[in-house]
Amino acid sequence: MTQTYSIGVDLGATNLRIASYSEALGLMDTISLPTRLVEGRERVVRDLCEAVVSLKKKGYDGRGLAGVGIGTPGPLELPEGILRNPPNLHGWDGFDLRNAVETCLAHSVSIESDGNAAALAEARLGAGRERKVDSLGILTLGTGVGNGLILNGRIWHGSTGMGGEAGHCIVKDEDGAPCGCGGFWWP
Repeated sequence: MTQTYSIGVDLGATNLRIASYSEALGLMDTISLPTRLVEGRERVVRDLCEAVVSLKKKGYDGRGLAGVGIGTPGPLELPEGILRNPPNLHGWDGFDLRNAVETCLAHSVSIESDGNAAALAEARLGAGRERKVDSLGILTLGTGVGNGLILNGRIWHGSTGMGGEAGHCIVKDEDGAPCGCGGFWWP
């Protein structure tokens, strides 16, 4: 059996984190960069792809690349991998992230909301595994707020990939503080 590794990407509005992992060795390498949103989504995709390629070049003692996975802020339409008005990624509405990265890398990628990816990791490697539960929910706090749901051991996507996407709710209160999405929130 050939030894493999995978590369995971955490695309955030503030930071871009890329890591290589193998079941046999655990976490092997990490790269952390600022997410250069002001330079446009093409620059962010280029930074992401350059980091993935730099990890692939390391070879890891002949291990084969099993896959590349990307966790991104939502809302995210799945299975297409298209972002739908993400409040902290201005100018990314309708952006086909999967296609952009696959074209750049010439390799297929898996796309998931960052909240769902974190929930799956917690279920399989963290508290879910430790407590032997197969359903859980998490709340993520970073530049934005997100969440992920695991039901019966699987990510719950709903009908279009946005199931459980409760991290951002538009509030119509003109007396509230302005939000990056154009809505208002209660301070």
